[in-house]
Amino acid sequence: MYHLETLQKMLYDRNKTRTKCALYQFFILEILFMKMEILFMKKRRGYLHNNYQLFYLKDQQTKEIEEHYHEFPKIVVFISGKASYLIEGCTYELQPYDILLIHQNDIHKPLIDLSLPYERYILWVDPAFLHSYSQKSSELLACFQIASQNNLHLLRLKDSALMIFQSHIKALHQELMSSDFGSDIMADTFLFQIMVQLNRELLSRNNAITSYNSDPRIQSLIQYIRDHLEQPLSIPDLANQLYVSPSYLMHLFRQETGMSLHQYITRKRIQLAASRLKEGIPATEVCFSCGFQDYSTFSRAFKKIFKTSPGQYNNS
Repeated sequence: MYHLETLQKMLYDRNKTRTKCALYQFFILEILFMKMEILFMKKRRGYLHNNYQLFYLKDQQTKEIEEHYHEFPKIVVFISGKASYLIEGCTYELQPYDILLIHQNDIHKPLIDLSLPYERYILWVDPAFLHSYSQKSSELLACFQIASQNNLHLLRLKDSALMIFQSHIKALHQELMSSDFGSDIMADTFLFQIMVQLNRELLSRNNAITSYNSDPRIQSLIQYIRDHLEQPLSIPDLANQLYVSPSYLMHLFRQETGMSLHQYITRKRIQLAASRLKEGIPATEVCFSCGFQDYSTFSRAFKKIFKTSPGQYNNS
């Protein structure tokens, strides 16, 4: 993979080459550089290309991070700084070594005090990889599913449980940085130990934090939207359900979630559409089965998020 400076220099050299190469040679170079630029852009997206990736980060943010989501589960381990996390309309105040479980497609955003360094581990995991090592009685993805369905995104471990988790996450990081024989195997074993521990803790509910800042009306509305994405969801009808005016509902929703009600509905419908496209369902059928009234609106919204058309999504 080329660095940006290398790519820029080669692009400059390419321009000089135009006057020196025959026309067919120039076309060959054009194709080559187009492929390089595509590869470079794919790297910048930061998508998960391995079974899992662990990042240790300590930095001082200079600007606010926008709401976003991933197509894979994510674990955030807060170490130091001053931050809270907004996940699907719930705001969680963080303490050192709090653990956040964020399921794929959960819309989330860190709320960081920009005056202090922000230290954390971030673990991305391929759901297919975790599922392949699960058993009938032990689905390793269960903790993410429970967290998302019940707003139990935050685990706050204590005493021996915290010491075990700290040991495992540090050991995982060390093995991933190591080139010693068997380091990849050792890393897998620590990952599985982490996932088993988190599932046990969440299933027992002993260390799951059920207190968070959220308006219960908005939480009820979010659940209703997630359950009825295939049906019409007009803002006046949603406002009537909460016995408030449409303008007040839009104000309250943005205040609680950081995004507009229309944006939230559209993103959730696009997420549903993406999952159905992966199943091989035709784009036109997906459009209308996910609550969109016309294909052009669906296509524009899809391209805005995924940078490709619904028809080309599986090939991108």
